[in-house]
Amino acid sequence: MKKIWAAVICAILFVGIEVFAYGAGRREKSVAVLQSQVRTQNILAETGESTSEEETDHAEEETVYQESEPEATASSAARSLPMGILCIGDEFLTRQDAAEHSYTVVLQAYLEAAGWQLPVVNEGIGQSGSLSIMKYAGVPDEIVHQYAASHPIVIATSSGSMAQESFETAISEFPDGILDVSQYKEYLPVLFMGYYGGWNKSPEELADQQKEVLQALDSNYGDLCVVIGLATGDTGQMREEYERVMEDTWGERYISVAREVENPAASNSGQAEIGTLAGGKIVSLLEALE
Repeated sequence: MKKIWAAVICAILFVGIEVFAYGAGRREKSVAVLQSQVRTQNILAETGESTSEEETDHAEEETVYQESEPEATASSAARSLPMGILCIGDEFLTRQDAAEHSYTVVLQAYLEAAGWQLPVVNEGIGQSGSLSIMKYAGVPDEIVHQYAASHPIVIATSSGSMAQESFETAISEFPDGILDVSQYKEYLPVLFMGYYGGWNKSPEELADQQKEVLQALDSNYGDLCVVIGLATGDTGQMREEYERVMEDTWGERYISVAREVENPAASNSGQAEIGTLAGGKIVSLLEALE
């Protein structure tokens, strides 16, 4: 009997010791976990970080913004505003009328009214096709003559008059020399060309010629060039193709005269509409550079 009680007492003591050890182990583990959490909180408090998921997500968003902001700032700082606006291409009005009613005059007034003190230079050429515009802008002669050589030669004749070369192949002479593009390198270009022909009734060719002019101008703002389109009467049956090519080539910087201008482009009122549309485009481009 004594042996039985001794065995029972030993068993109870053994179980008690195991329970005590287990509890102590759990307490030690709990204390260790608590101490780890405290250390983590202290570290986060020192670094200003947060442990909540919402605050962590917010911190990540701020990190992304802070990383991208210097790049945007550097890009803006690298691109200053242009010194002026260079308008080159067709001129419909006489020199006297152009001084008062040209779209370039309206454009100048529009910019000033919008708070932009930028000179608008009118380098338009009357009675000259796109080949002549290319030459005046400084496109190499071999390139200009390559276009002319690919065009069929059409001779317009009438009773008692001399034969004249068509505008599709004619290249004007400029006794006073071609444009000095070096003084306009910091100017934003505006192209208005094609009214007098020279592109062989091919909108794709006209777009290529416009690109040649831009390359010759070598402006630092050539990628912001505004292109003014031709009226319905200037494109005939190719209207839809012309609009598609211009829009595909120049995107938002293209002004569709046929769709947006109510009066004839060669009239004072039509010129005023064109100048206003060009002003709106240019102001948007300038604001994007600020």
